[in-house]
Amino acid sequence: MNDIAKRITQARTRAELSKSALARKLGITPQSVQDWEAGATAPRAERLNELAAILDVPVHWLAFGEGEPRTLADKNGDYIAVPLLEATTSAGYGDTVSNAAIRLVELSKAWLRKILSSLNFSSLRLYPVRGDSMAPTILNGDTIMIDISTSELSDDGIYALRIDDSLFVKRIQRFPGHKYRVISDNPRYEPFELAESDSFEVIGRVVYFWHGEVC
Repeated sequence: MNDIAKRITQARTRAELSKSALARKLGITPQSVQDWEAGATAPRAERLNELAAILDVPVHWLAFGEGEPRTLADKNGDYIAVPLLEATTSAGYGDTVSNAAIRLVELSKAWLRKILSSLNFSSLRLYPVRGDSMAPTILNGDTIMIDISTSELSDDGIYALRIDDSLFVKRIQRFPGHKYRVISDNPRYEPFELAESDSFEVIGRVVYFWHGEVC
């Protein structure tokens, strides 16, 4: 049994939940929980916050074994762990999509409420950015925070999009007739258009970003 499997079993037992009860709370099959605890599979990154909340343990401990399995009522309850995903969002010509978490980044709930008061924190994901097509707004090496609960291009803004097998971060401008202009803030990159009938997927809306530096 691998380490995360042991921690899931430990936390579930401490929470006095059967495998079936945990499965019901998560909306999955008892076999999925059994597979996690047997080490046959592991929870996806987007499932970890929900699982940690139900088991009342810090998500960073559940995923990586770092720290202690204190309950969320302890001081770590002031923070939420947001998955930093393996894929880079390309501010350029596209990058391969992946949902694997590199690590979990603890962010202050008070700070998040101040800047993103209306969002569900469990829907937040972090992605590193590669490329300069969104410069000077978003730079090569920056980290962006995406709200994955936004699955439609309902308003103008900056979004992460999956087009074919690549992931892009671009500014979107809506037009009548369910058409969208996909804009790079860097004028060296030509805009292009998407129609609602085209094959693309909205990964989420960019709600915050941090400037970094690539050496």
